[in-house]
Amino acid sequence: MASLIGHCALGATLGRLLLPERRYWPYWLLAAACAFLPDADVIGFRFHVAYASCWGHRGLSHSLLAAAGVATGAVRVLRSEVQ
Repeated sequence: MASLIGHCALGATLGRLLLPERRYWPYWLLAAACAFLPDADVIGFRFHVAYASCWGHRGLSHSLLAAAGVATGAVRVLRSEVQ
């Protein structure tokens, strides 16, 4: 079973390998956070969200639409900081 540490370690490692020109730790931290972000939906268990619900674990947050939304938001934020 995957864990928070495993997700974050893989995300940071992929960030390091796929973005070698980005040698700054904030990019690796962002990659680690993006790797964990889909599993943040486990917070719903605390609020009694049903597992099979669209808002439950492995629901909307595990979709390509959510990934595209997070990526678009990250690019907009990072691009505005660079300019």
